[in-house]
Amino acid sequence: MRILLSLPLAFPAAAQMAPMPPLDPETYRSASGRWELTVDPSHRDGRGESECTLVREGEVAWRLVLPFTFRYAAVTDE
Repeated sequence: MRILLSLPLAFPAAAQMAPMPPLDPETYRSASGRWELTVDPSHRDGRGESECTLVREGEVAWRLVLPFTFRYAAVTDE
């Protein structure tokens, strides 16, 4: 009788993934271009807070410091 043992991999699956690219400040625009969201991360790896500014036709609608960082975002005209 043979017994086959399954051993865990030496590295977890997450460790085998390629690292995420560094985060730089990024501006996301709505389809019409009337709205813009700028995300300025506090750390290049995306951990920690970020300063987010939403602008409508050149006027600041709001500016917040959030306790997290968006890696990707989408802005609509609605």
